[in-house]
Amino acid sequence: MFRHLLWSAVQKDQLRQHEHYLSQIDSDLAEHTRLPPERGEKPHIIQSYVEKETYLRFEVSHDWLLFFSLKFF
Repeated sequence: MFRHLLWSAVQKDQLRQHEHYLSQIDSDLAEHTRLPPERGEKPHIIQSYVEKETYLRFEVSHDWLLFFSLKFF
C-alpha cells in the first residue's frame, strides 16, 4: 500500500519552475515552426531545423506526461 506525501514548499516551487519550463518549450516550438527554412536552403540548415523540431516535440510530449504524473499523483 502506498502513502501519499503532502506537498512541501520546495516541491511546489519545483512544480512552478517545471510549468515555466514547459511554457517556454511550447513557445520555442511555436516560434520554430512559424519560421521554417526556405525552399532550396542548404541541406545542413534543413537537417538542423528538422532535428530541433524533433527535439522540441519530444520535450513537449515527454515533459507534459511527466508534469501530469507529478501534479496528479
